[in-house]
Amino acid sequence: MIFVCTFDIFGAGKQTSSNKDDKEHLVVTCAEMEFYASKMHYPEIFTDRSYSKLHPDVTLDKIFTMEDEFFRTIAEYLYNGTYPLLRARNYEVYPNPNNSNYVTKAMSVLDNVTGISVAKNDTVVLMVEHLQGQHASLTVLVPGQNGLVQKDVVLTEGITKIPIDNDGLLYIKYFGSTTKSIFVHIAGGKVNGFYDTQLHTEQEGVSYLNKAEGKYFDLLGKYVHLIFPTAVLQENSSVLKKLVDKYDRIVELQRNFIGMPSGINNRICIMSVADLNIEEAANVVLLNETYISLYADPEKLCGDVLWEVGSSIARNLLPYGLSWNPSFKDLNAQYVLHEMEGVNWLMEKGYYESAVDRFIVKSENIENGIKFSDVDRIVPLWQLYLYMKEVRGDKDFFARLFATLSLKGSSQQTFVSEMNKLSKVDFKV
Repeated sequence: MIFVCTFDIFGAGKQTSSNKDDKEHLVVTCAEMEFYASKMHYPEIFTDRSYSKLHPDVTLDKIFTMEDEFFRTIAEYLYNGTYPLLRARNYEVYPNPNNSNYVTKAMSVLDNVTGISVAKNDTVVLMVEHLQGQHASLTVLVPGQNGLVQKDVVLTEGITKIPIDNDGLLYIKYFGSTTKSIFVHIAGGKVNGFYDTQLHTEQEGVSYLNKAEGKYFDLLGKYVHLIFPTAVLQENSSVLKKLVDKYDRIVELQRNFIGMPSGINNRICIMSVADLNIEEAANVVLLNETYISLYADPEKLCGDVLWEVGSSIARNLLPYGLSWNPSFKDLNAQYVLHEMEGVNWLMEKGYYESAVDRFIVKSENIENGIKFSDVDRIVPLWQLYLYMKEVRGDKDFFARLFATLSLKGSSQQTFVSEMNKLSKVDFKV
């Protein structure tokens, strides 16, 4: 009995079955095989259980003697040097963002992009030689949906077969304090590619993008990870690097403003969602896909749009010391506009007048906000920033203040107390 299991692991190939009269199809299949096995298949062909490297003395004739279509196809592609490099490679470790007490929301858990897209009813095969005692998992993310549907599968040494329930993109979650990378071979799905400005030339990124078949595509910078619709990015491929660089700059400015330690090298993940009912998310910033033409065009990412994006990003970069007043996320947005466009958005939009009326004339406590996006409440803090920078010459005051508050706690009283100590000014008078 032959069990035919269909994999589109290379994007093209032949279907093999026991019936010699079957026609050829643009898929690759494998014969019956044992999954979840720790033993080595074809040790005379492959060097280890990642099945990503052949022994130097392996010949094509020897490969053709392999009975198993799945392994034979991999071996043939490896021999010819045409196996996609994204399928078998190293993944670096990242700090677990959920363990950070510096910001109120965790940063991305999707830094390890695989560049593999999957469709419902696909089957993915993972092949791992050594995990070196580390714990890692494969995540299937369904982009574009408000629910952030994810399926995590713990990696084990040897072979693991995973059925796919939804269309999506694959990521490796690998967190810890070690410096050791892990090598993972992923067969199944399609090579969607990704663009990392730290690894690829813009031409390479555009090449991946133009060949991508998944509905969404990954863009990586030093500080940011964008997951935007493939079709939209393809229309704007001429400004791909400029787009990533602009988001990178937004996040870099906010990190610097709040004094985030350099050791936190997780990115901010930004994903567009088709659902108009945008919700908060712990590890990802959600943008309304209705306005993706604005978010995916660096020339349109300015003014009010830049404020909106900066404010959304700041929800994941709100310092722990300001969690007593979450509207202060807009302070980061104001800083971004001031640095990138030289604009005092608060003054242009008339927030100074309303802030004076509320907090000076009516003596309202800025801790008692009307709503989450109560922008009036950041006017006093922005004035404090301008005073310390322009009058006292201390441009890094807020960075030091937020770093101190991350250890001291979060309350208005603690904030004022530490602000007085650091500035050596009694702002309570």
